Amino acid sequence: MSKEHEQDWEAAPVSVDQEQPTVLSTASSVLKEEEQQQRLLLQELAAFLADSTKDGLFPLVAYSVTQDWVSILTTNIPDLPFAIRILAVVNRTGYNLGYSLRPEVIKRLANSNPHVFRLFERQLPRVHEVKLRRLGRVVSTFGAPFYEQKGFALLDMCGFSRLDNPSQLSQLYSLTNAIDSSIKRCYNVCQRLRLPNRFGRTSTGDGFYLWHDFIGGNADVATLFLLICVMTQSEAMRDAGFPMRLRGGFVVDSSYMFYEADARMDPHAVASNAVGAATNKAARLVSAAKPSQVLIGAFSRPGQADEKMDPSTMLAQVNELFREEGFGAAALELKPKTHLRIEDKHGDIHYCWNVVGNVPNQVGNRATRVAIGLEPDSATPIDQVKFVRC
Repeated sequence: MSKEHEQDWEAAPVSVDQEQPTVLSTASSVLKEEEQQQRLLLQELAAFLADSTKDGLFPLVAYSVTQDWVSILTTNIPDLPFAIRILAVVNRTGYNLGYSLRPEVIKRLANSNPHVFRLFERQLPRVHEVKLRRLGRVVSTFGAPFYEQKGFALLDMCGFSRLDNPSQLSQLYSLTNAIDSSIKRCYNVCQRLRLPNRFGRTSTGDGFYLWHDFIGGNADVATLFLLICVMTQSEAMRDAGFPMRLRGGFVVDSSYMFYEADARMDPHAVASNAVGAATNKAARLVSAAKPSQVLIGAFSRPGQADEKMDPSTMLAQVNELFREEGFGAAALELKPKTHLRIEDKHGDIHYCWNVVGNVPNQVGNRATRVAIGLEPDSATPIDQVKFVRC
């Protein structure tokens, strides 16, 4: 609205009670019409993608979305590793379905590698630029977006396979409820971090991988916060007599994300599964952890501005974020003051840090502090000491 028209509107002698509902109703109708157009566009896009990929038989590996066109590349499942290597070379930043390539790059890839890629194009109704990101999000869910740095937590129920079936069911219910309530607990923290309170999870059978839907340092902090919340609730339940014991790990590394077919129409859909270096490393850490122990894999990633995030700085942020609940900061630290070395079953070496301390926890109207993690034992193992006769 121009300034001139804006002044005319303000000066018009109208009754607010009579005229304002008409203005609001018109604005509401416009918004509803835009939302309907957006839904139809997403439906058209999803139908095109489902047909082009044959509902996943030919994975989508690259795409371009402009205001008028969408172009995608698919490949055969057996050719997927080769296709990813080609994309990594061409992009120079690695294979990543989280970002759109330029249309000319898409066409060049298809023309140069016809035995690997299949090109599909579709003209779309003109889309406002701010909505291109939503379209790109839907497109990427038909493939497996790759992220070089993403935080994952892993929770494992100790001794689960030795339990009888009813006990397994009881503990699985308890862990699922603990995760659900901990996600609710993350609401204010996610608001502070300017994130939606939206997490993904996938079951391992005796535990869960957890991650935040967004990418970036704040999303990784939220994931670590969620892990600490679940471990806190588990330890509080154990103190009350419930036998379940968890061990947890947190890592930041690369991963591919997968989406269920029925979630692909939703631009806010959360990935349903993940695979990659991050999930593999989390599994190695947790397999080496003791009951009630929390380990953080060694990492370094960019944070805000020139900030570098590592296990120490991220844990410090988590400590402060507990103030959002009104009961003070958590008192978690890395002990010992040096990283630990893990050698897995394949002979690979992983470095990590041990987390120990206490966390404020509210039960009803009463605030308590719950101890989590394991203190390192500074005593020398007896088998490392040589004894001689006096």
